[in-house]
Amino acid sequence: MDVKLWSAALIEAARCEFGAIVASVPADQRKLKGELKRWSPKDEMAHLVYWLELYAANLKSRRAGIEPEDVTNYQARNDAAWPARSSWTWGEVERAWQQALQAVAAELKCLSEEAQRAQMRSLVYELVDHPHHHFVRLYGKFGQRKLGRALLARTEALLAQRGASRWTATTRRKVKRWALELS
Repeated sequence: MDVKLWSAALIEAARCEFGAIVASVPADQRKLKGELKRWSPKDEMAHLVYWLELYAANLKSRRAGIEPEDVTNYQARNDAAWPARSSWTWGEVERAWQQALQAVAAELKCLSEEAQRAQMRSLVYELVDHPHHHFVRLYGKFGQRKLGRALLARTEALLAQRGASRWTATTRRKVKRWALELS
């Protein structure tokens, strides 16, 4: 399996799926203002941007031989990141997502194939597993189960790439569970 090509496919899929969920947010939901412990749909999308930016920064740190930021206390990080991002507009969220994807792509291009293989499980988590956790919930909340099931069908096809099973097994199980939630 060519991990560089598959990484590029994962990034492109993440770009498309983010755009699809943002486009599907109903007008009344787009206007919601979130709270620290009760996020709006825009806050959820900004949250995904934060983690993708952090992933890109940690890739860069590892490449430079610097210890990456510790992400074990994710709830504290979410709480700390929320105030600044809660004021973002939908346009700012979308632009930041595209920039974060570009940063991840740029960092991956700097890695050898072996180093990139070592990152594949975390890449699948950051581009598929974590966003889809939020996307599936939002599609269900918006009553757009058909769109959610279509997302999961596209995702199953992407994750079924020959030679990718060692990186995708956990996420593929979650996709099956999410499909049940949307049925």
